[in-house]
Amino acid sequence: MSENMHVICLQETGHILGALSAATSNAPPDLEAIVGSQLSISNVRSSEIPTDKLLPARTHIPASLLELKSVPLDPAVISNPTNHAVDGGRVVKLPPLTAVPITPTLEYQAITLENGTIDALAFTVVARTGDPTDQLRIQSGTFVDQDGDGSVDKLILPLSILPGETPAAIEDSGSYDIFVALQGVRPYWAMQPLP
Repeated sequence: MSENMHVICLQETGHILGALSAATSNAPPDLEAIVGSQLSISNVRSSEIPTDKLLPARTHIPASLLELKSVPLDPAVISNPTNHAVDGGRVVKLPPLTAVPITPTLEYQAITLENGTIDALAFTVVARTGDPTDQLRIQSGTFVDQDGDGSVDKLILPLSILPGETPAAIEDSGSYDIFVALQGVRPYWAMQPLP
């Protein structure tokens, strides 16, 4: 019998956001017993200016948008879970980010992503540091070529509390963290001020 591990991933894109290091041959435990109502993930920010004191980017993702899967034990996934995704029943290593592949444009009513790949899923979370976790804006969609000319259209996602829900425009100015998970690309954060 092979050893398995359990990974926490985004339902829509398969991005692995966390891995449980205990090897097991049992079925996955209950997701909410592990993450509660939401999973908090963060990443260190860096700047080319040495005196910048940037706070880590932090994102909360509701448990309802996550799933727990059992996959073969892999130490590389344990040490760097966000470098991997679940694709069908297998774990794949995502290519490194050489630069931010798609810079999101945030407005009060929507977020726009450009330069995607046709049929690639996109998942974004928009939040301002210090906002209550029930004020997240979570959107998802798929890049398409609607006019059939071979070029990928901009993906414009209305801001909403959860994907597919009633739009929820941002009401306050400030700097917003944007978590982006694109199918086939390692997840990343961007920051954009709204005046």
